[in-house]
Amino acid sequence: MAVQRRLIDRLTAPLVHFMERYYPDLYLFIILMTLITFASAWFFADYSPQNILLSWGDSLSDILAFSMQMALMVMISHALAHTDSVQRILHRIGSLPQSQWQAYSLVLFSVGVICFVSWPLGIIAGGLLAKKVAESAVERGMKIHYPLLVAGAFGGNVIWHMGYSASAPLFVATANHSMVDQLGVIPITETVFTAWNLGLAAAVLLGLTVLVAFLRPVDEDVIELRIDASEYKDEPLSLTDTHRPVARLENSRLVTVIIGVIFLSYLVVRFSQQGFSLNLNVVNWSFLTLTLLLCRSTRHFMHLVERSAIAAGPMIIAYPFYAGMIGIMTDSGLATMMSTWFAEIATAQTLPLVAFLCAMVINLFIPSGGAQWMVQGPIFVEAANSMGVEQPLIVMAVAYGDQLTNLIQPLSAIPLLALAGLRLKHIMGYAFILFLAAFVILGTGFALVCFSQDGNIA
Repeated sequence: MAVQRRLIDRLTAPLVHFMERYYPDLYLFIILMTLITFASAWFFADYSPQNILLSWGDSLSDILAFSMQMALMVMISHALAHTDSVQRILHRIGSLPQSQWQAYSLVLFSVGVICFVSWPLGIIAGGLLAKKVAESAVERGMKIHYPLLVAGAFGGNVIWHMGYSASAPLFVATANHSMVDQLGVIPITETVFTAWNLGLAAAVLLGLTVLVAFLRPVDEDVIELRIDASEYKDEPLSLTDTHRPVARLENSRLVTVIIGVIFLSYLVVRFSQQGFSLNLNVVNWSFLTLTLLLCRSTRHFMHLVERSAIAAGPMIIAYPFYAGMIGIMTDSGLATMMSTWFAEIATAQTLPLVAFLCAMVINLFIPSGGAQWMVQGPIFVEAANSMGVEQPLIVMAVAYGDQLTNLIQPLSAIPLLALAGLRLKHIMGYAFILFLAAFVILGTGFALVCFSQDGNIA
C-alpha cells in the first residue's frame, strides 16, 4: 500500500505543484477572463469595442442582489459556526474520522450529499466542515493535508445540478416558464428523479469519495491547518460599558431570542403555506434565525458578524466582474454562436453529449446555472425537437456541463475559500484532478444513457 501511495503521489504531485506556482489568484483570473471575453466578442462575434464596453459596464450591477445574498450567506453562516453550541457540534463531527482517508472521504461525501439537497447549504457546510475536521486532526496529532481537505469539500459540489436545487430542471418544471411553447412542462420526475440521473450522481460521488483519499501526499509534504486561538475569543466587556444603563440590555440574551423567535415564526408560516422550498433568501434567514437564538446577546451577535465580514469582501467585488462577462457574452451573441456551432455538428444520438460539452465551455464565461440555461437551452431544445431527441436528456446535459466545470471555475469556490481561509492556488491542482475523474465517470455514464435512448430513459 505504501508503494502504491507513493506512486499516486508521484503522478499527482507535479500537477498540484504546477497549479500552486502558476495558477493565478482570484482577481488576476477574473481580469484575464474578462480580457478573453472582450477579445472573443470582438474577433468572433464582430462586436465593436464601443459596444463591448457598454455591454460590460451596463451589466456590472446586474447581479448585485445575488452578490448580497451570497455575501450574507457567508457572513451569517460564519457567525453561526462560531456560536458556542455549533462549535461543540462541529467539534464532535470533526473528531469522527479516525484515519487520514476517513477525514478526506467524510468531507467530500458529506458535502456532496448536502449539495444534492441544497447547493447553498453545501457551499457553507464544505468550508466549515473542512476547517473543523482539520482542527480536530491537529488536536489529535493526525497529519491532514488541509488544502486537499478543502479541495475535497469543493469537489462535493460537483453533483449539485443533479439534485433538489438544480436550476435548469426546476426551471422547466415550472408552469408557464418562458420556454413552455417549445418544451412544455417537464416534471422533475423525468429529470432529477430518474433512475439514470440518480445512478450517475451516486457513481460520481462515490468515485470522488474514494479518489480523494488516494490523493493525499506523503506525510513530509502535508500542510496542516494553523489554528489561531484568538479567533474564538470574545471581546471582554470594557469598564466604561458597565456604567452605561443600556449595557445590561446589550448583554442580555432576551433581545436576540425575541427577534430570533420572530424570524422563526416567519419561516414556519412560509413553509406551511408554500411547502419546504429552499432558496438563497430562505437559507440566509434560517441561518440568521439560528444565530440569533444561539448567540449570547446583541453585543455577542455583532462581534460575530464583524469578524465574519472580512470573509465576504472577495465575493462582493468579484461578482460584478462576472456579471460584466455575462453581459458581453449575451449581448454580443457570442454564447448563442457557441451553442449554435455545437448543435450543428451533432446527430440525434450525440446531441445530448454535445450539449454537455458545450455547457462545460460556456460555464467558464457564464458561471450561473439559470443564466446558462436561458442562453443555451433554446438552441438545443429546438435541435432536439427537430431530431426527435428526448428533452429531459437535453435539460440534464446542460446541468451536467454546468456543474462539472464549476470545479475549475473560481466563482463557486469563493464562498468556500472565504470560510476555509485558503486561496485558489492551494486547491486547484486537486480540484483539476477531481474534475478529470468526474468528467470520465459522468461522461461515460451519460454516453451510455444517450446511446440507449428508448422508453426506459424517462
